[in-house]
Amino acid sequence: MRLIKRKGKIGEKASILIVDDNGSDCRSLSLIFGKKGYKVETAGTGREALEKVQGRFFNAALLDVRLPDMEGTELLVPLKKIHPDMVIIMITAYASLETATRALNEGASAYLTKPLKMDEVLATIGNALEKQHLTIENRRLYQEVQQELIERKQAEEALREERDRAQKHLDVVGVVLVAVDANRKVTLINKKGCEILGCKEEEIIGKDWFDNFLPERTKDEVVAIFDKLMAGKIKSGEYYESPVLTRTGGEIFIAWHNTVLTDETGKIIGALSSGEDITERRLLWTKMVEYEELNKLKTNLLSTVSHELRTPLASIKGYSTMLLDYDKRLPHDEKRQHLESIDRATDRLTELIDHLLDMSRLEAGLLRLDVGLTSIEQLIQDAVAEARLRSPGYRLRVKAKGKLPALKMDVRRIRQVLDNLLDNACKYSKKGTEVLVRAQTKAHELEISVTDHGRGIPAADIDRVFDRMYRIEQRLAQDPGGLGLGLALCKALVETHRGRIWLESTEGIGTTVYFTLPLVTEEELPHDEKEP
Repeated sequence: MRLIKRKGKIGEKASILIVDDNGSDCRSLSLIFGKKGYKVETAGTGREALEKVQGRFFNAALLDVRLPDMEGTELLVPLKKIHPDMVIIMITAYASLETATRALNEGASAYLTKPLKMDEVLATIGNALEKQHLTIENRRLYQEVQQELIERKQAEEALREERDRAQKHLDVVGVVLVAVDANRKVTLINKKGCEILGCKEEEIIGKDWFDNFLPERTKDEVVAIFDKLMAGKIKSGEYYESPVLTRTGGEIFIAWHNTVLTDETGKIIGALSSGEDITERRLLWTKMVEYEELNKLKTNLLSTVSHELRTPLASIKGYSTMLLDYDKRLPHDEKRQHLESIDRATDRLTELIDHLLDMSRLEAGLLRLDVGLTSIEQLIQDAVAEARLRSPGYRLRVKAKGKLPALKMDVRRIRQVLDNLLDNACKYSKKGTEVLVRAQTKAHELEISVTDHGRGIPAADIDRVFDRMYRIEQRLAQDPGGLGLGLALCKALVETHRGRIWLESTEGIGTTVYFTLPLVTEEELPHDEKEP
């Protein structure tokens, strides 16, 4: 509410109409009011007074109760009708309670008796005019406030209509539109955005966009982009792709373009992001990449398989032909060497075919595990003992912490993992070096590792060693043979047992491959082996 400010005294420019048939009283009152700064006019009859007020506004009127043509109280009513805010003071030499009451009821502000006391008249006029001023000012202020309220309501209605029109335009746009303020709260989202997120607008507005709609793995990266945008360190239009969480917990990928929002001073107060749903496009792209990789893998596999099969087949063919053609000419020892070469080549062929078949079964979900409770300690000892026979030039050792528990596993498949890791450790190490097998329980699993002191794996390739055909790119240097399926097969077999597999390697120093198998819980133990 605004305060009323009065300039100067109330009566400095006020006008007063004196209605009295007594010329002497009119002159004396006019003189006194004039000295006080009032503008004064006089009228000797009621009719004359009515004519004067028709053309102008008087702040106050002093009415004699008895006029030549009518009673002052009769004049009071039409005067108040013409100017409701006019201050009317009744004056008379013949005061009576009835007349005074009637005058006050008709709208008079005061009732004074003759002979007039000028101090009393001036004080009465002054108080009445001050009340009049306040009344008029308050009315004017009220009208202004009412007008402001009307204008504000009209402006709000126009803004609402404009917002509705804008929202309709936003809703028909085929992209996601999200506005976020400097506090990361969502201030606007269009219909497309709500549809994609699977939420209603009221469930999104006011929420922290980054905490509620971004997965944890990418939140820091996207927040960093937003912070740079708010700091003016990157330009509007910055493009990036990020996953967004839907109401059901799923993820969609959006390609975003950002625009900063500023206030009238140019200060950055938020960002408007437009985004396109590229989930299907990414899926198609991923499938295309997978298809190309699969096609490349298929080509490489066929090439490698043909090469790997041809080498032992050539050995078998060559030595068997020699035995057939020169059987009687060859010494016994040489014949045996040729037969041993044929045997080794056959074993290699068998291993290659087994790896291919096992990978095919695993990928098709056709591999069935023959699970039983077995001593892992004995399995490790047996695998190392046979590895010593296959690779006599290496020092193979076993180091176990405490007594190892029995595990539920497919003995043949875990033995296949151990054999593969031991063979790899020997293949990629110089003869005479140590190959160490460690085993220990950790939390709810058993951890087994195989460490060699071979040439190691380049750091850039460590994440790829469990991929199928990893060795294809390494075939030009010191290739010991094989399809490159060994570690991929080990990974699949260990994970089928609900275990984990990984490795650590330093180029030129050696490699350690770790894998784990879950321990048997109390509920899984046979009844006769449970603790009492």
